[in-house]
Amino acid sequence: MATFIDESGGVGLVSHGGWPYFRLAAVWVPTPVAADGFRTAVKTIRETQTLGLGYEFKYSETHSVPQRRAAFYAAALAHQFRFVVCCVDKIGQWRSASNADLYDATTMYLATTLRPVYRQAEAAAGRRVPEPVVVDDNTDPKFLAAVDYAFRGL
Repeated sequence: MATFIDESGGVGLVSHGGWPYFRLAAVWVPTPVAADGFRTAVKTIRETQTLGLGYEFKYSETHSVPQRRAAFYAAALAHQFRFVVCCVDKIGQWRSASNADLYDATTMYLATTLRPVYRQAEAAAGRRVPEPVVVDDNTDPKFLAAVDYAFRGL
């Protein structure tokens, strides 16, 4: 069982050119085999649509190629997973929030929302199962610390 986390937008202030939204998503898969199955399916899509091996599927970049979006969704829906997304509107009440506040709020939301999924998996396994958390290409130590704190607390 593993959880994969990725962010979209940024935490910079909108008044200083930052994105108006910060989004954080987490996808939980029940087994390493399920994660590998999805990775294989995505690799196949990249090959059949002649995309580079490192091509990252981004929803915002698929408007002109709906078949690419459809192929990705079909591959995802063929696998068991749970997901949660948190979006912070940095134009409203969060407009002056610090990076740390944004990280803490979004990571804690993801972790607490996934907690019942973890508990259900543990009950099915009959034991506590360590949950690896994989963060997509992020080197911000404050963000990584927030992820660690939120998910380790479970």
